[in-house]
Amino acid sequence: MNYLKQSLGRELPHPTTVNVLVVDDVRSERMRLAAMIGRYGYNILEASDGNEAYDIIAAGRVEIVISDWQMPASGGIELCQRVVSSDRNPPYFIMLTGRNSLEDLIEGMDAGADDFLCKPVEARELRVRLQAGLRVLQLRRELGQRACEIQLATLRVRELEAQVAALKAAQPEISNG
Repeated sequence: MNYLKQSLGRELPHPTTVNVLVVDDVRSERMRLAAMIGRYGYNILEASDGNEAYDIIAAGRVEIVISDWQMPASGGIELCQRVVSSDRNPPYFIMLTGRNSLEDLIEGMDAGADDFLCKPVEARELRVRLQAGLRVLQLRRELGQRACEIQLATLRVRELEAQVAALKAAQPEISNG
């Protein structure tokens, strides 16, 4: 965590304040992942398919999604595309799959995934991927805050410019009077 504090200048949000949605149609796999993630202190939400997951995400309660690629009804690729295209501030999305070719990785990332994990998931790798997700989420928040600050500063500059212009326009009247 020292690296995280040094690289961002502050600690990341504590995992207990972060909701992770685990999406997998295989209940035992969901439970296994949830148990691993829970050990690191994250709040766990679960969904058995992309449609159920989308409803949970749309409710605005999710910061990180870990979704299986292949599921009946609506799979991980479809979920990822749907979330990324409909959410201005989408959750950090980790695609989980038994596929491990370069083409699969590219397809998942092209769909909008932020990260890619191959099954079987190793707990230590999952931990560092979640930490990477926290860093990205923190940077997104900071970027959004800075954008707001810039917009406010721009509005203030425009107000001041208008006041200066009004004073300049009134100045000839004062000197002629």
